[in-house]
Amino acid sequence: MIDWKKYLIVFLITLGIFGAAFLLSNYFNDRKVQKLEDIYQRIATNVLSTETKFSLLRFASCEDIVSDTTFENELTRELGDMARRVKYMESQLGVNNEDVLLVKTQYSLLQIKDYLLVRELAARCKEKVSVILYFHDLDCEDCSRQSLVLDEISELYPKVRVYWLDRSLETPAMQTISRVFSIKETPAIVIEGKTYTGFKTVAELEEILLKEKLIKKTEPSSEVKEVKKK
Repeated sequence: MIDWKKYLIVFLITLGIFGAAFLLSNYFNDRKVQKLEDIYQRIATNVLSTETKFSLLRFASCEDIVSDTTFENELTRELGDMARRVKYMESQLGVNNEDVLLVKTQYSLLQIKDYLLVRELAARCKEKVSVILYFHDLDCEDCSRQSLVLDEISELYPKVRVYWLDRSLETPAMQTISRVFSIKETPAIVIEGKTYTGFKTVAELEEILLKEKLIKKTEPSSEVKEVKKK
């Protein structure tokens, strides 16, 4: 004789487990969505704040600009912070998510605007700036490796500002800056107006930066870092 009571108890226990799992899943998904919305709002606020700083800088004297290293470091940190938040949103929602694409577009335009302002102020104040434009896209095989190399360059040389430009964002601004520097394929790196195509190692980039006098030989190198690791 079938013990229906036993099967009913097992069924109810199983149902309870699945119900609890469903509720927990919804709870954590809601928290994740809320966190992503908070990140989106913080990025939007940072964009507005940084754009306001750009406008104020246009009225500043060269003496104020050159001496204001605190502002420069703060702006670099903000751009880096936004990059990390964009990457987090990509990992949680996917690279093709509409919200992610919107945030990436905002961040991309902000970087281009920052680059143009830096070049303008450098020309006006006759200051040399250490800038790398890095063009990448989703279909690029070597872009992941190149990104890691540029992360290391940023760590070794904090004064070198790296702009991460995603060519898969087909905005008019991205298309224009790609044409200006004749970007045909990725990864591509622009230093002092010269375009370098294909994967570049840390040592190769250091050599270019030294040649263009954007870093000094007394600064830490990748070789020194390797010795420290050992």
